[in-house]
Amino acid sequence: MSTNDCIEHEGIIQEITPKKLLVSIVSNPACSSCNAKSACASAESVEKTIEVSPYLGTYNIGDKVVVKLNQSLGVRAILLGYVYPFVILFATLIVGVKLTGKELTAGIASLLLVAIYFFSLKLFHVQLEKTFHFDVEKV
Repeated sequence: MSTNDCIEHEGIIQEITPKKLLVSIVSNPACSSCNAKSACASAESVEKTIEVSPYLGTYNIGDKVVVKLNQSLGVRAILLGYVYPFVILFATLIVGVKLTGKELTAGIASLLLVAIYFFSLKLFHVQLEKTFHFDVEKV
């Protein structure tokens, strides 16, 4: 993967097994370079753990690494996690209100369909894990 078509984050290896690496990355919000970040509550950084499997090479716990994901897969993740559920929620809400005339019924139906959508994502997590493959390189 070339650097131009990847999303990259530096991290530290937290755990190693024969089949996977657990890498801890610190995600800083976009406003981290703002001068007012010390007074802003949203300027906190969030630590996330990413599972990299399978991996090539020899690594040790505490090694600094760069975790990479193909940029097109990042777009697909945003679609699956945010855009599609929003469209389902909004479309079901509008159609439900038009058909029944009851906002409460439409709202419950919308939430139910979004819950079913996320449950179906959970059912297919093995296929999604194969699709969303992270690469790792030592720094």
